[in-house]
Amino acid sequence: MTQTLAERINEIRRNKQVSVQTIVANGISKSKYFAYMRGERDLSIRDLQILMDLLTVSFAELVIDTDVIPEPYNLNLLRARNLTVDQLETFRDVLQAKYAQSNLVAHRQYGLAFNYLVAYKSDADCKPDVTALYDELKNYRVFTFFEMQLFSLIAESLTPKRFYRLYEIFVQSIGLFSGYMPMPIYLTILRIHYYALVHLTRPSLKSWPTMLFVLEAIENQPARPSYIELFMLREFTKMLKAYYTVDSPAAEQQFRSWLNVAIARGVVEIKLTYDTLSFPGLWQALTMKRSHMAVNGKSMFTADYAHIQSAELADNFGDALQILLKGKRITGSELEQYGITRSKLYRIMHQDVVIRLNDLFEMMTYLRLLPADLTVFFFKNPTSRARERFAAFLVDPTDYQTVVTEALDHYEVSHSNADYETALEFQVYVNQQLSDFDPTSIVQLDLARTITDYLLKLDEWHEAEHRLVMYSFIDIDDVEMVIKRLRIADEYMHHRNVFRAPISSVLNNAEYSLLKAVILNQRADFDKIMTVVAGERERDPQIFHFATWRWRVDVFDYYEMMFTNPAAGLAAFETFVTDYQVLTGKPLFPKNRNFIADTLKHHFATVLKGADTPTT
Repeated sequence: MTQTLAERINEIRRNKQVSVQTIVANGISKSKYFAYMRGERDLSIRDLQILMDLLTVSFAELVIDTDVIPEPYNLNLLRARNLTVDQLETFRDVLQAKYAQSNLVAHRQYGLAFNYLVAYKSDADCKPDVTALYDELKNYRVFTFFEMQLFSLIAESLTPKRFYRLYEIFVQSIGLFSGYMPMPIYLTILRIHYYALVHLTRPSLKSWPTMLFVLEAIENQPARPSYIELFMLREFTKMLKAYYTVDSPAAEQQFRSWLNVAIARGVVEIKLTYDTLSFPGLWQALTMKRSHMAVNGKSMFTADYAHIQSAELADNFGDALQILLKGKRITGSELEQYGITRSKLYRIMHQDVVIRLNDLFEMMTYLRLLPADLTVFFFKNPTSRARERFAAFLVDPTDYQTVVTEALDHYEVSHSNADYETALEFQVYVNQQLSDFDPTSIVQLDLARTITDYLLKLDEWHEAEHRLVMYSFIDIDDVEMVIKRLRIADEYMHHRNVFRAPISSVLNNAEYSLLKAVILNQRADFDKIMTVVAGERERDPQIFHFATWRWRVDVFDYYEMMFTNPAAGLAAFETFVTDYQVLTGKPLFPKNRNFIADTLKHHFATVLKGADTPTT
């Protein structure tokens, strides 16, 4: 049964051992908290930020399976293609009836999307729905995830001119999700960029300025380290740009070398939700157009990429609201239809009134916001205690220890799980930087035990906790317990589609246990864990669409080689590290600090040296 938000908050509070006293100490009175639990009063946005920090949960994780986001607004529109025509027609009819009753734009746009899907699946004429959706979006200045879904849904059916008009708005908006790109957003972004390249192959498109804009937009697409496909797409467009602007033969040779590595690594194609991106196919189609490209041709964009104004998320909700209202062309008269008076809107935008959760959830409807959009806002809010963890990959490694110290200082005052978990996570990064990193050393084991003790006190984990789980496995010596914990951790992984990156719990958490087994020469234990790993391909085939996890299994195979031929295993691992940088343009480890290879080199050098020492 669907829970209310209050019920869900209280359930997580109990499961994560957060006392009411801690909530009170962080700014929410006992009477206010329990009045909200009883449904007698509302909370403010600030209160919700405090609770999410204390519960170490994102907005998307918190509201999923609650009554905050009803169907069909919790559906991913691309995945909705998997529904039957009857199911799609039911959703469409409900939405059209709601629109007739409320005149709410979100209902109309969702209704159009489902009508398009009905026509698409019925092999009927989709053009009227494509045109209607395009007309809805073409004058926006900013897209949030809702509009990006609509755009990606019709991307293949748009003319190049119409596609690129929406693509420019998309490019201006995509920076909003630079630190938060869960699986649905990630796949949506990949699909849109893919069709940006596909439309360039049209015979009628001969404008070099248009092509250059697309190549530079993809080249500068924000991405987290685990987004292998996006990084590869960025490298591909860099080479294509060089082919046109610098040295064609050299770029062609670079691509051939890059392609050979891609073939070796099994990533010559990218499997999208319903499409397949072929790097050699796109390269051939786009390089063949060079002699037909007009250098001074008219661009389909209003400016070159360097002069595009990127959307930025405001630090407070009032400013963010103004940006969204202007960006989505939402007028005061439209808001008045939904019961939002101009005076109330003015007070909200200028922070003269406390924004209550009921108001926030109403705003999500008329602003066409999904949980992903508010997740970004809450994580980036200056008052968030989890800001460093939101984009840990952007923190300079020389600052890791500072983050640890500051987080622990805050924890002494707040007793907030967010502060404590930040300290633990960045201490892991500090330990990985040690020159003698060894998962069997006392330093590493002590931290692993601290993390294990903390996690075992919790009866529910979210993404914040799953970022710590892998390291806790260093502390486990019994292989049967390792396997049991792998399965428990996977059971604790709920709704991974809202995580900041596509993730496989079993593959992620097995790595340090496998590395430890190699160092301790425990082949039987290694083989038992690998049996569980091997079962993941059948149990969780969706995750193997992502190169990150296919490559993780490859790395485990290199670990296995080290039992019989350490030199060959190390060479294979180092080749993988080199190939990773060739394909993505990024080092696998920060500051070129390959702590896993360094650990294995040191270990096996010691072992071999010991074997060569004559006995007396």
